[in-house]
Amino acid sequence: MYYAIGFSDGPGWIGLFIALYTLTAYGDGRRSLAIAGIGITVLAAGWLVAAIGIEPRAAIGWVFFRIAASVMAAALGESVRSRQVIAIEALERARQAERSREEEARSRVDAERLRIAREVHDTVANAIAIINVQAGVTAYTLDKRPERAREALVTIEQTSAQALHEMRVVPGGAS
Repeated sequence: MYYAIGFSDGPGWIGLFIALYTLTAYGDGRRSLAIAGIGITVLAAGWLVAAIGIEPRAAIGWVFFRIAASVMAAALGESVRSRQVIAIEALERARQAERSREEEARSRVDAERLRIAREVHDTVANAIAIINVQAGVTAYTLDKRPERAREALVTIEQTSAQALHEMRVVPGGAS
């Protein structure tokens, strides 16, 4: 008779197991595990004290089953929580790696653009220097040696045409 009252089976036990699972699965880890451990210890002590007068004696197995099921519910909840934490951390590491790859790619693109800009600058500066020298020669020789002035103008034309051509073939340049 005492067995039927003190250790009745029913939905209350299932509710206890669900509560332990929920506490550990959705809790914050150590604290929720400690709370579950303390709760299971208190319940186990109460169940064992209540089982002192149990008849038949073989029914004591139900007490140990409830203790084990409570521990398993808490362990299952902790397992689910820790797997979720691991999955979230792995996802964050993957996102960080993707951001790093994107930043590295942007950095390489920026470095290549800078290299091209320097090459264009050098080409244009060289062409302008040649044009400047040839224009000076043209101004100096125009009256005294018109054939030399004509050669300087042809050099200016060729140099500027070459510089414009190089500007057009540079990625992002005018076409």
